[in-house]
Amino acid sequence: MARKAQTDPLWHEYRRQKSSTIPSYTLKVKRNGAIVDITDWTIYFTLKSSITDEDANALIDKKIISHTDPTNGETVITFTASETNLVGNYEYSIDFKDDEDNEGVIQHGIMEFEDNVRKTRD
Repeated sequence: MARKAQTDPLWHEYRRQKSSTIPSYTLKVKRNGAIVDITDWTIYFTLKSSITDEDANALIDKKIISHTDPTNGETVITFTASETNLVGNYEYSIDFKDDEDNEGVIQHGIMEFEDNVRKTRD
Protein backbone atom coordinates (compact mmCIF):
# COMPACT_ATOMS: atom_id res chain seq x y z
CA MET A 1 0.00 0.00 0.00
CA ALA A 2 1.28 3.43 -0.94
CA ARG A 3 2.29 5.77 1.86
CA LYS A 4 1.38 9.42 1.88
CA ALA A 5 4.40 11.67 1.62
CA GLN A 6 4.67 15.41 1.93
CA THR A 7 6.75 17.60 -0.29
CA ASP A 8 7.67 21.08 0.79
CA PRO A 9 5.84 23.39 0.60
CA LEU A 10 2.24 22.36 0.10
CA TRP A 11 0.38 25.50 -0.75
CA HIS A 12 -2.91 26.69 -2.06
CA GLU A 13 -2.43 29.05 -4.93
CA TYR A 14 -4.58 31.17 -7.17
CA ARG A 15 -3.39 31.30 -10.77
CA ARG A 16 -4.71 33.50 -13.58
CA GLN A 17 -4.31 32.41 -17.20
CA LYS A 18 -5.50 33.77 -20.55
CA SER A 19 -7.89 31.42 -22.36
CA SER A 20 -6.52 29.41 -25.33
CA THR A 21 -2.86 30.18 -24.63
CA ILE A 22 -0.04 27.67 -24.39
CA PRO A 23 1.47 28.16 -20.94
CA SER A 24 3.97 25.95 -19.21
CA TYR A 25 4.87 25.84 -15.54
CA THR A 26 8.23 24.84 -14.15
CA LEU A 27 7.93 22.92 -10.91
CA LYS A 28 10.88 22.52 -8.54
CA VAL A 29 10.32 19.82 -5.90
CA LYS A 30 11.85 20.33 -2.46
CA ARG A 31 11.46 18.58 0.88
CA ASN A 32 12.45 20.40 4.07
CA GLY A 33 14.06 23.05 1.86
CA ALA A 34 16.31 20.55 0.06
CA ILE A 35 16.00 19.72 -3.64
CA VAL A 36 14.55 16.25 -4.22
CA ASP A 37 15.74 13.95 -7.01
CA ILE A 38 12.52 13.13 -8.90
CA THR A 39 14.05 10.55 -11.23
CA ASP A 40 11.43 7.79 -11.73
CA TRP A 41 8.70 9.96 -10.20
CA THR A 42 5.34 10.61 -11.80
CA ILE A 43 3.89 14.11 -11.52
CA TYR A 44 0.17 14.59 -12.13
CA PHE A 45 -1.69 17.78 -13.02
CA THR A 46 -5.48 17.69 -12.71
CA LEU A 47 -7.97 20.47 -13.52
CA LYS A 48 -11.67 20.07 -12.71
CA SER A 49 -14.80 22.18 -12.78
CA SER A 50 -15.46 21.08 -9.21
CA ILE A 51 -13.30 19.33 -6.63
CA THR A 52 -16.06 16.71 -6.31
CA ASP A 53 -15.87 15.72 -10.00
CA GLU A 54 -14.55 12.23 -10.71
CA ASP A 55 -10.96 12.04 -11.97
CA ALA A 56 -12.28 10.52 -15.21
CA ASN A 57 -14.22 13.77 -15.80
CA ALA A 58 -11.21 16.08 -15.36
CA LEU A 59 -10.93 18.88 -17.92
CA ILE A 60 -7.14 18.50 -17.96
CA ASP A 61 -5.40 15.35 -16.78
CA LYS A 62 -1.62 15.22 -17.24
CA LYS A 63 0.84 12.52 -16.26
CA ILE A 64 4.47 13.63 -16.48
CA ILE A 65 7.13 10.92 -16.38
CA SER A 66 9.89 12.65 -18.35
CA HIS A 67 11.37 15.55 -16.37
CA THR A 68 13.56 18.44 -17.56
CA ASP A 69 16.14 18.11 -14.76
CA PRO A 70 15.08 15.28 -12.45
CA THR A 71 18.22 15.17 -10.30
CA ASN A 72 17.58 18.83 -9.44
CA GLY A 73 13.88 18.22 -8.79
CA GLU A 74 12.67 20.06 -11.89
CA THR A 75 9.86 19.24 -14.28
CA VAL A 76 7.74 21.26 -16.69
CA ILE A 77 3.98 21.00 -17.07
CA THR A 78 2.96 22.14 -20.56
CA PHE A 79 -0.54 22.75 -21.89
CA THR A 80 -2.02 23.03 -25.37
CA ALA A 81 -4.21 25.91 -26.56
CA SER A 82 -7.20 23.55 -26.80
CA GLU A 83 -6.71 22.43 -23.18
CA THR A 84 -6.78 26.03 -21.97
CA ASN A 85 -9.77 27.02 -24.12
CA LEU A 86 -11.71 27.70 -20.93
CA VAL A 87 -13.23 30.72 -19.20
CA GLY A 88 -13.92 30.75 -15.47
CA ASN A 89 -12.51 29.37 -12.23
CA TYR A 90 -11.42 25.76 -11.91
CA GLU A 91 -9.92 23.56 -9.17
CA TYR A 92 -6.45 22.16 -9.84
CA SER A 93 -3.91 19.99 -8.09
CA ILE A 94 -0.35 18.88 -8.72
CA ASP A 95 0.29 15.45 -7.22
CA PHE A 96 3.15 12.97 -7.22
CA LYS A 97 3.97 9.31 -6.90
CA ASP A 98 7.64 8.76 -6.10
CA ASP A 99 9.98 5.87 -6.89
CA GLU A 100 9.00 4.15 -3.61
CA ASP A 101 5.22 4.40 -4.30
CA ASN A 102 4.75 7.26 -1.84
CA GLU A 103 1.96 9.61 -2.97
CA GLY A 104 1.08 13.16 -2.09
CA VAL A 105 -0.12 16.59 -3.14
CA ILE A 106 2.46 19.21 -4.01
CA GLN A 107 0.10 22.08 -4.72
CA HIS A 108 -3.61 22.74 -5.15
CA GLY A 109 -5.71 25.79 -5.78
CA ILE A 110 -7.91 27.74 -8.13
CA MET A 111 -6.93 28.50 -11.71
CA GLU A 112 -8.83 31.28 -13.42
CA PHE A 113 -9.00 31.41 -17.20
CA GLU A 114 -9.78 34.85 -18.62
CA ASP A 115 -11.27 35.36 -22.05
CA ASN A 116 -9.12 37.21 -24.56
CA VAL A 117 -10.37 40.63 -25.64
CA ARG A 118 -9.29 40.13 -29.25
CA LYS A 119 -10.49 36.85 -30.76
CA THR A 120 -8.72 36.92 -34.15
CA ARG A 121 -5.34 38.13 -35.32
CA ASP A 122 -5.37 38.22 -39.13
